[in-house]
Order: sequence, then C-alpha cells, then structure tokens
Amino acid sequence: MTWTSLATSVATVGNGGLATSVAQGTATITATAGTISGSATLTVTAPTLTSISVTPQTSSIALGGNQPFAATGTYSDGTKQTLTGTVTWSSSATNIATIGSGGLATSAAQGTATIAATLGPINGSATLTVTAPVLTSISVTPGAPSISLGGTQQFRATGTYSDNSTQDLTSSVTWNSLPSGVATVSAGLAGSVAVGTTSITATSGTISGSVTLTVTPAVVTAISVTPSVASIAAGTSQQFAATGTYSDGSTNDLTQTANWSSSASGIASVTAAGLASGLAQGSSIMTCGCWSSFGIGIAHRGPAELGLDLRQPREPVFRGRHDSTAAGDGHLHRRQYTRLDRRGHLEHRQSDRCQSECPGSGNRCSRR
Repeated sequence: MTWTSLATSVATVGNGGLATSVAQGTATITATAGTISGSATLTVTAPTLTSISVTPQTSSIALGGNQPFAATGTYSDGTKQTLTGTVTWSSSATNIATIGSGGLATSAAQGTATIAATLGPINGSATLTVTAPVLTSISVTPGAPSISLGGTQQFRATGTYSDNSTQDLTSSVTWNSLPSGVATVSAGLAGSVAVGTTSITATSGTISGSVTLTVTPAVVTAISVTPSVASIAAGTSQQFAATGTYSDGSTNDLTQTANWSSSASGIASVTAAGLASGLAQGSSIMTCGCWSSFGIGIAHRGPAELGLDLRQPREPVFRGRHDSTAAGDGHLHRRQYTRLDRRGHLEHRQSDRCQSECPGSGNRCSRR
C-alpha cells in the first residue's frame, strides 16, 4: 500500500501511514493498493502548549529581598516561547513570599515557598527559600568630626539589614584608620597622633562605612600661675609666669600671650605681661585667662609697710569653687569665691562665668 499527501507543505505521510504536520492547513491523505485507493482529510492546527518551565528552579534570598522568576513554554511543534507576562503566578506560602503578575517574588518571612506559573491546564513550578536578613550597609557617626591633637573621638557603627532593620555594630566591626599616622582607632575610639585628616572605617565582611576625622593643632586645656603665694610691700610689684598645658600633654610659656586681669584694679593691677602691682589695702582676685585664678590680700605689716598676700582661692582667706566644662572651642568656667575678714566674718562673695579661648584670643566673662 502506498501512502501519499496531496499537500506536503501542510503534512507528510510515511509508508506506515504516519502523517507528520508541517504547517497549519489542510491536506488530503491517500492510501493506494493497485487500482484501489482511499483518502482522508487531515487538518493541522496551531501548535499547543505542552509544558512550562520556571527559572530559576531553586533560589534563595535574604529576608527583605526580591527574586524575579521567568516562565518558558514548550509547544507541540518543539518551539519555545517566553510566557512570564502571560501565565498566572502563585505562591504556596504567601506568609513567606508573595509574587506579582510580572513574576517578581517578595520575601515576607523566613521559610520555603513553591512558586507556580499556570496557563490553562499546563503549569510549572520552582522553589524559593527565604533566609535571615543580611547586612547591606554600615553608617559611621558622627559624620565629620574634628578633634584637637591629644584628644579622642568615640565613633559608632550602625548596620542596616536587608529587611531595613538596624543594629549597633560598634563592638563587632573591624575598625581601621588610614593613614594611621594621623589617628589610631580601636573599638570605635579614635586617638589623635598628628595634625591632619584620616579616614575612619568600620568593616563587617564585605560591607564597610567610613567618615573623615580631622585632627587640629593642640589647644590649651589649663594654665598654671607661678608663684602661687607671694608677699610684697605696697608700691612694689611681682612678676608672675603663666604656663599652659595643651591637649597633647605638652606645655608652653604663655606669660606674654595670656590675658591677665585683676578683679579689683584699684587695689592691685596687672600688666599684659603678668607684672602685678599693689596699689592700696584690700583684696583682689587676679586672673590669667579663665583657667587659673588667685586672690590678693593686702594687710598691715607695720606702720609704714603694706604687705601684698597672693594665694589660691582654696586658701583660708578665700573659700571658693571652680568648675569647668567643655563649651565650643574653649571651656566654660564657673567660679565662686567667698572672702572672710581676719575674724572669719563674711566680707565679700563673688562669682563669675567665663568662656575661655586660646591664649591671645580673649575671654568672655560675666561677674556677679
């Protein structure tokens, strides 16, 4: 028996009678044996979907992350077609992950969900695992600090995770300073080494964050005045010296640059170079800058002699308090002095509030 197709462009047929589609259309299939034949009509329709594959087949994302999926259809004629925007997407566990019409899955909680793509009776699926949130960035605060040479600066590292949660990582990150010749850093505490700028970096795994630290020249943190106790005759003078201690521990003679003052210039005066002169009986508080102060008491030493008694406020003649706190570029000082007469009775009380600055830049003081 001989098999033939009258439209081989639509379908062909083999000797066993198996017709194979070639294109859409209609073909007449004929079987002939000798002079006898018979025929049938074969209609070839459009190819039909036979399977759907979802990719990636297995994926894992951190909580807070997303995963795009793609759907590919295989048809009866062996062709393939992208069906990502055509299929219906679904998740077997929406409490773990949801998925939109475009195939983008969004994590909701840790766990595993099956992601399915369906078109008609045909479907395909993939597995999505949601893991614990991962670190995505580190921020270091304060942002761009500046400290004086000899000072320190505490930094804080805050980690932001894939689920937008945050955590203090100051004690767990690795700290680094580049260049290390300007400042060192350990557990977030930076210590100045030299004047300049350095990058302070906090690192955890492959994630890091950094800020710039500026180290400025050392500043005066205290002034000591010598001598601390002196006695002179009225009409004579006493030279005082001021020594500044800086933030880096160094010292320097500030006698010629400090701001000298007397609380009672009619009793005792002091020059810009620290030379004090006794003018009349009484008491005065001598001040060098706003860091150090001392009292001057003038008492009778004889019929023709006046004594100038210079002492720190903590001595019995002056009872006082001196508090200092950081304030901007200098120090805020609050001092209170109580002066007693020779019998121990209250004679004078004074307090002042000062903003101290670098030597030579002046002071801002209010006294009451």
